[in-house]
Amino acid sequence: MTISPRTTAYTTALPTMRFGMPVRHEARVDARDSVEIRFGNTRLETMRGSQLLFHHTELFREMETLWQLPGLLKNKFPQGVPVEIYAGSNGADALSMGILMRGVLGAQQAQRYPIITSDLMPDLFERSQQGIVGLLPNKAEGNPWEDLRTKWGTMRLYVRQRDGVDIGALSDCLDPQPIAPELYPEFRLKHSRHPRYKSQGNWWTSTSEYEQLYRLRPEVKAQLDRQIVFAPDPVDVIQALVHQAKPSATPRVIFLRNMIYMLSMPEMRQLTQALGENMASGSLLVLGATEQSNHLYDRDLFYSLLKDGGWRPHPDIDRVWVKE
Repeated sequence: MTISPRTTAYTTALPTMRFGMPVRHEARVDARDSVEIRFGNTRLETMRGSQLLFHHTELFREMETLWQLPGLLKNKFPQGVPVEIYAGSNGADALSMGILMRGVLGAQQAQRYPIITSDLMPDLFERSQQGIVGLLPNKAEGNPWEDLRTKWGTMRLYVRQRDGVDIGALSDCLDPQPIAPELYPEFRLKHSRHPRYKSQGNWWTSTSEYEQLYRLRPEVKAQLDRQIVFAPDPVDVIQALVHQAKPSATPRVIFLRNMIYMLSMPEMRQLTQALGENMASGSLLVLGATEQSNHLYDRDLFYSLLKDGGWRPHPDIDRVWVKE
């Protein structure tokens, strides 16, 4: 299911493969404006407009991993290295990495680490490409700016202690004045008065009705425009890293955050085998919080397959693996 740029029109044509899974995908829009989507055995239901809600990735998601990555890249790859973000969702991970690199490394040195992000639904990058960020509060009727400012303050303290660098204030990167909702109606998460979605058999209440849009500072957006490439065409992870992959003689940095649980068992085996055979020693693999969960998929098997391929958890940074 995709959303056309600058419109709220919907289609129900889903990709025939999701991260390489040869499974039937279904979407239904009924008279109540609800949407049901199935990825294999995963069933999701949201209110109409769920494309953005499904793919809503928060800025600086899982910050305890992200804030440490610029310093790690600087020390491990002083000459620079591309950062490849697969299943890039709405582009927030790419923006997060670009902003943090700018703060930790400086604008000039950050350009040594180009970011290439891709997804099966690249239309969802449009908001990030225009330098617009959607923030959700931690709870209903909360203040999303203050919530993010608190998170930023924590990262600022950690970076100062670890790297001896002050990344500055959040307002140096984002304009704290929210964008008027009517300017970009197609970029707002769609919702009812009390939007709910169903995942893994449980109903959750979303805070999407309290979302606010903010704009990157012009100088920050200009730098990120030079550093980040948003792949314009759909990219399937399995196709890119398994079927079309070639052995690399130089280390790579790969993001596969919060998507492994969507793979079928054969695809997960194929992916881990390819990561073991094609990635050079010293490569980094950045995973997400769901990869640590044993409820959504067989985490222990996934970790075992990674280790069989020569990958080991980073001793200091959670969710980061290193190829031996």
